[in-house]
Amino acid sequence: MHHDSPEFSLLALSIQLHLPEPRSLKEKRGIVKHLIHQLRKQFLCAASETGQQDSWQRCTISAALIGSDARTLDKIGKQIAEWISEQHQCDLLDIQYFAL
Repeated sequence: MHHDSPEFSLLALSIQLHLPEPRSLKEKRGIVKHLIHQLRKQFLCAASETGQQDSWQRCTISAALIGSDARTLDKIGKQIAEWISEQHQCDLLDIQYFAL
C-alpha cells in the first residue's frame, strides 16, 4: 500500500435551502427530488438530501465531486452554488465547501 498524497481531489458541499412553496412534506420531497436529479445530471456529482428531512420548508442537500484537479472542482462548486441560487423554488441560505 502506497501512502503518498492522493492523485485525486475531492470536494463536498453542504447546501442549506429554504423552500417557500411546499405546504407538506410530500410537496417538499417532490421539489427536493427534482433539485437533486438536476444537480446529478448537470454537474455529474453525487447528491442526496442529508438534513432537515422532517421540516417541510427547509432542507440540506449534500453533493460530492471527485476529480484530478482541485481548481476545476472549485470552479464546479461555485457553478453549483450559482445554479442553486437561480432556482425559483428555493432560497440558498448557506453553502459550505469541504475539500481534500
